[in-house]
Amino acid sequence: MEERGLDGLFSSLSASFDAVVEREEDEAAADLAFSLGQDRSLEGSLRRGGFDLRIGGGGRRPVTEVGADYVGSGHPVAVVVPARLAVCVETPGSETAPRLARISMLGLARGWARTRAPVEVQTPVGSVGGRLERATPDHLIVVGVGGASLVAWGSVERLTLVRRGSADAP
Repeated sequence: MEERGLDGLFSSLSASFDAVVEREEDEAAADLAFSLGQDRSLEGSLRRGGFDLRIGGGGRRPVTEVGADYVGSGHPVAVVVPARLAVCVETPGSETAPRLARISMLGLARGWARTRAPVEVQTPVGSVGGRLERATPDHLIVVGVGGASLVAWGSVERLTLVRRGSADAP
């Protein structure tokens, strides 16, 4: 009789041990998945698509491009925000992946400066509008009605290519 009791006890202990091991393995797998998710970059998170870029004043635009150091919207991209300032909100039902561009915000701005494109630059102290004359490594030169404005890159919150009469105009 005692032998059957011991067999039952060992069987119960074995099942408990197996359950503990299985739970610990599940927890370890969940911890690993969580840890790997902590290393995902903004680009990696946006890559799956379905995000809007918050642009201030309650405005939102679909993320259509992720550059080396910026997040952009438009076809072609017309609104860019430095990646370090980007706030992106998931948009249910939208899964269009953004284009990945290996160009920097400086490179993009230099392309716009080549054509003296009309832009609006949003900064912490207000906006500056006019023709983009130069995009240097540390500042932009925007020439408007009142003359030239030098805008340090560190103060650029948003750069918008202004297309008169279009949805891309701010």
